[in-house]
Amino acid sequence: MKRLAYSAGVMIALCLAPGLLAAQEEYRDPTCELDQGHFLVRAAKTYIQGATEEADPANREELLQSAYRNLLDGINTDQADNPAIWYFLGRYYYLEGDGSGADSAFSKVEQMVPECGDDIGYYRESLWVRLVNSGIDSMQAYAYDGAKDEFRSANQLSHESNVALFYLAGIFGQEGEVDSALHYFKEVVDVGMADPDHLENYYTAIENVATLYQMLGEWDSTIVWYEKVRETDPGNADAMFGIAEAHTELGNQAEALAIYDEVLANAADMSSLDLFSMGVSLFNAEEFDKAVQAFNIGLEKNPFYRDALFNLANTYLEISQDGGRPQSERDNALREMDRVTHRLVEIDPNNRQTYRILAAAHTLQGMEDSTAIILDQIDALTYEVTVDLSRPMSGGFMVAGRLINLKDTPTQVPTITFEFLDATGNVVSSDTIGGETLGPNESKRFDSAQAGESIAAWRYRVGS
Repeated sequence: MKRLAYSAGVMIALCLAPGLLAAQEEYRDPTCELDQGHFLVRAAKTYIQGATEEADPANREELLQSAYRNLLDGINTDQADNPAIWYFLGRYYYLEGDGSGADSAFSKVEQMVPECGDDIGYYRESLWVRLVNSGIDSMQAYAYDGAKDEFRSANQLSHESNVALFYLAGIFGQEGEVDSALHYFKEVVDVGMADPDHLENYYTAIENVATLYQMLGEWDSTIVWYEKVRETDPGNADAMFGIAEAHTELGNQAEALAIYDEVLANAADMSSLDLFSMGVSLFNAEEFDKAVQAFNIGLEKNPFYRDALFNLANTYLEISQDGGRPQSERDNALREMDRVTHRLVEIDPNNRQTYRILAAAHTLQGMEDSTAIILDQIDALTYEVTVDLSRPMSGGFMVAGRLINLKDTPTQVPTITFEFLDATGNVVSSDTIGGETLGPNESKRFDSAQAGESIAAWRYRVGS
């Protein structure tokens, strides 16, 4: 079964956390009653105060290590039952940025002296913020191993926040570690409504779990999790398509078609890209008539979208070769394929793929002379424009692809102008590539990102 070109890729959303601010470093005396009379406790407290106020990193670390030695001596002698020794050990780990250590030490204090909860809460939150911010910085620098350590450490300090878990899941998703991504996204879901400030992470995590199960082909779980998405977002097109695909793969064709029929009945409210996505799903389910319907409704909204035209032409090709259909339907599909491929060539005029499908349409209609002309045009191409990626982006649109020399000798590529169009075909902006010589069989990448909320598609023309 063929798979159609589909330019919208699956992306796991990572949502940064603006508004998280690093806490001001300053020494604070304990606000709860602790026995600080032992000389090792007093010594550790003095060193910690000095480290807090010390600007020089080397001196600060020396003071911290002195505090740590005194604290361990206290624990290993007769102070292990003194909450103060564990309190200042927590303060030591706080200054070292060790979330796991701070959580362990502070938890002992909270068990011994519950009245210290508010005081300890200040340090938990402050260190959590510092670790999350540091993790974000590491993540943005693509230092993923360090970021994961920082987010794990932050998560030790706050089990009611989903932020560190969400970032961890996202990083594992970016790295292709699907099992780990699933684990942490599910932990975000487990936190649930306990983190009302970051509910968007909770909803995104549910959808990402469904998406990952879909990618793994675990269809029963795909249905379960996409149904969870629909509980809060009944009209979510990705969820409906995912459930339909899962039913198709499980052999539940009637259930899948019922979902597609429901979506098509409300197609007027759908975006063109969602309709194109549904067309791909229907094609892959071999529901070609419904795929044609989805592509055509989408093209009414966005008539210049190259991939949709290409996919619609392929769908008509499948219908034309279906021996179980009346000949009139097959002939009509060929005429429609011919019409669509001519539109495709107008948008993407220097690509062999577009000419090949046009040649196929003419061949199947018995138009031998025009087929020969098209094949000669393919052979005459000295270079090719291949768009590998085209999609909307925030506030605009982007394309990326390659200029390919098809010959064993140098080839001059003329100026190629990409025009970025709104849904009615008006040119919103343009960009120029080419105008250079490519070496034998050389391929050169290009990309263009254009601002404009109304941009819906692209086309290009050769020459100035």
